[in-house]
Amino acid sequence: LTRGSFHSLPFASIQVFSGNFADPYSDPRRSLITNLMTDLFDYSVALVRDLPKSFSNALSMEKPASPIQADLAKQQHDHYTQVLRGIVPDLIEIEADENLPDCCFVEDVVLIVGRKCVLNNLRAPTRQPELVKMESSIQDLLKQGKLTEVVRMEAPAFLDGGDVLVMEREIIIGVSKRTNLEGAQFLGAQFPHLKLVIVEVKAGLHLKSSLSALDGNTILFADNVHGHDLHQQIADKASVQYEFHAIPDAISANVLRVRDHVFIQKGFPKSTPILLKLIEARGLKHVELEMTELIKADSALTCCSAFVGK
Repeated sequence: LTRGSFHSLPFASIQVFSGNFADPYSDPRRSLITNLMTDLFDYSVALVRDLPKSFSNALSMEKPASPIQADLAKQQHDHYTQVLRGIVPDLIEIEADENLPDCCFVEDVVLIVGRKCVLNNLRAPTRQPELVKMESSIQDLLKQGKLTEVVRMEAPAFLDGGDVLVMEREIIIGVSKRTNLEGAQFLGAQFPHLKLVIVEVKAGLHLKSSLSALDGNTILFADNVHGHDLHQQIADKASVQYEFHAIPDAISANVLRVRDHVFIQKGFPKSTPILLKLIEARGLKHVELEMTELIKADSALTCCSAFVGK
């Protein structure tokens, strides 16, 4: 996932709406509206991969201010996995590989929409071997009937799943340091029922370093230069009038929606009240997770999991 460089810039905390309409979640019928948007996140299987002891050698765009504490990172990742296990009916935990310090970031490796899976072609050479073990687990899910189709992406197409935001009617893909235009077009062609929207990630590592989906029609974005730029690109190119909300801390703009739960980062007091208000208005539950050591490796909450729909 999403792994990028997170820096808060001095923008005021604002809420931005694309389109001229009332907030549907203020309506007393909000439970019905929320239910109509639940299928996108109503996962049947979660995929995670153990965090290796070599995690302190994971790739990062900038050297962290303090070294990664691998033992603490393991505890934080294990807690993340434990919480997922209590929410998703089936959790597949893939063994770590000490030769692959980034292997816990499974979001980049596969892109699953519903029950169709694309095995991505990773641009970072040191990460390409991560596909071997992941493909084995994906093929097992295919044999079990939990996936219906598996497609492999090949060069010249390259893509990291952290550059992909799947919404109700569109798939938004960022062309970045890790994802090229060929990769975006290949992925878009695999899901013709979703309109393809391509944007340019001008800074940071991935698209979801600066934004994420709270529901099928709501996008959270970082209240900084990069987040506002992506917000404007999406608003200009999308056929859907999304509801956009600016989040003060860039790392907090990446939330993980799983069924009726929303994972948020712990320890960001400027962002937490805004997120809780949005989550509660939708009748959802929240989980606060402390992920300090994973953040040092440019990791956000969506990075460490992938999901199969029903």
